[in-house]
Amino acid sequence: MPAIVLTAGGFLLILGGSALFSHSAEALTKHLFKNHSIGRRILGNISLSIPELILPLFSFLGGSGAGRKDAGIGAILGAPLFLIAILWPMTLFITRKSPVPIQEKNQLAKEAPILAAGLTLALLAGYFRSPALHWTVAILLLFLYPAILLGVKGEDPDDTTPDKPDSPHFLRTVLSFLSGVGLLFIGPVLLLKGILQFGGSGGGDTIFLLSIVLSSLSTESPEALSLFMLLRKRDIPAAYGILWGSIHFQLTVSLASGLLLSPWIIQERHFAAGGVLIGALLFSTFWARSRTERRT
Repeated sequence: MPAIVLTAGGFLLILGGSALFSHSAEALTKHLFKNHSIGRRILGNISLSIPELILPLFSFLGGSGAGRKDAGIGAILGAPLFLIAILWPMTLFITRKSPVPIQEKNQLAKEAPILAAGLTLALLAGYFRSPALHWTVAILLLFLYPAILLGVKGEDPDDTTPDKPDSPHFLRTVLSFLSGVGLLFIGPVLLLKGILQFGGSGGGDTIFLLSIVLSSLSTESPEALSLFMLLRKRDIPAAYGILWGSIHFQLTVSLASGLLLSPWIIQERHFAAGGVLIGALLFSTFWARSRTERRT
């Protein structure tokens, strides 16, 4: 099958899955979680970040070729880079005249430097061909995911509407959510095949750059769609939760998958992309702390 057909098919499946998710996740959050902030992160991580996790997993597990390694690392670094370098500044611009959600800013001020430190360790570990070191850093990253999640505090108003989990509406919501998750599993597989056909199997700069661009544009469509729907409703705390929840997942769980399942040999092109991401995280830390101090 032609590479363009595989790539386009994977993109459309991911987009369709994200649309189903976006219409069901908020309702499920209200039904299943008392703390809506944590609920949005968990459900957002489970579904919105599935493409970013599945693509490198299939890339690493499908073979040991250099092309697959570069495609996997490009997907791992490209996804959060797209979020923090493109969607995050767009969110700040769109909400520039709105009140600062202080709870989310406090969380960001604590979270961003931890993620930057974890990414730095992962990149440095790639300079050493030591499986023990790679596993140690991966376990640390996997620990950071629930550790940061437990620190998320919510200030959601009490919902006095009685839950009706057995209602037809709730069942339709669950089916819609599960259908979206299914599409988000299948889409990245087709997308990976398209990327490998476009770039060849030899690895190197070409396939790494193709993976960063094509995988980030495709796998981040769920976050982009959900984010703009929330911003359109002026639900800024939820938008922050979806965006940073995805970044949080990708720089812990997805990054750990690369350390565990691939040779994880980091070269200059990988470190350059990671360095931009670390710089963006540190800038976000400075921004969040300066705004927090101004408010206090």
